[in-house]
Amino acid sequence: MSVNQRLTFNPEISNLFSNLISHNINIYIVGGYIRDYFSYIDSKDIDIIIDKDLTQVINILGKGHIVGEKCPIIKLDNLNVDISSLVNSNTNSIYEDSLKRDFNVNSIYYSVNTQTFIDPQNGLNGISDKQLIYVDKISFYNENLIPLRMYRLIGQGYTVPLEYHNIAILNLTNKKTNYNQVVFKELKKIFKSNYIFDTIETLYKHKILNIIFPELADIMSKGFNLRAFFNNVAPNDLDFFQILAKIFFSNSYFKDQHDIKLLIYLSKFTICILNKNSTDKLLIAINNLHNKEVIKYVEY
Repeated sequence: MSVNQRLTFNPEISNLFSNLISHNINIYIVGGYIRDYFSYIDSKDIDIIIDKDLTQVINILGKGHIVGEKCPIIKLDNLNVDISSLVNSNTNSIYEDSLKRDFNVNSIYYSVNTQTFIDPQNGLNGISDKQLIYVDKISFYNENLIPLRMYRLIGQGYTVPLEYHNIAILNLTNKKTNYNQVVFKELKKIFKSNYIFDTIETLYKHKILNIIFPELADIMSKGFNLRAFFNNVAPNDLDFFQILAKIFFSNSYFKDQHDIKLLIYLSKFTICILNKNSTDKLLIAINNLHNKEVIKYVEY
């Protein structure tokens, strides 16, 4: 783990950074991109924070749109870049910004201007020791997203103090605004990760799955082994959509193939984790594997 190494970017990202720097804007990369870099994991999404007003940046770039009110950001979808601002979040410094981050490992900054790393919350030690420590206690207790993100990182091998699991249960039981969207957002990342089984099993072990995905927790309590099932039905040449179809309509694990409640729930969940253009492909996979009569029960 070298903090002296300079990060490199593709030409489009490099041009974006050069443009902003030429307008005397300080740029800091923070969050998952830096954590993944030190964990030797490829990451495409970049979160940056700057020291100028977001409206000024849009005028400079001539593109992008601001989303969010509490924590506004500029979305640059074609570049997988989100831009936030110290100015727009009423924050005076990078250290002050770090105090608002969820965990130590997500509070490491890379200054694009000086090509140096800044580690105000000892996140590098957290990555090295594989230990998560929350930074913003209030958010950890109150924001539904953060405990789910914690379990996604536990699935990657991180550990947390035992009390964190109890706090997570209290947090997720107290459903906040946009609760379902938050849950689906994190489940989407879990299902697309290389740590899906470890994460789901951890969620089940600590009774979090009972709260966020009770149908899956129920069939796991009856002996359903997600890891073994994937390994059994998913040879290398079987794509993701066919895997989902087999899981959702398998006679082997669902006692009643026409358990409509579970079928509808899983179908809705599937659509949430796929982009809209993938819906037809999923339906084709289901049609190819099972009786077409099942499809009439699926709601979108």
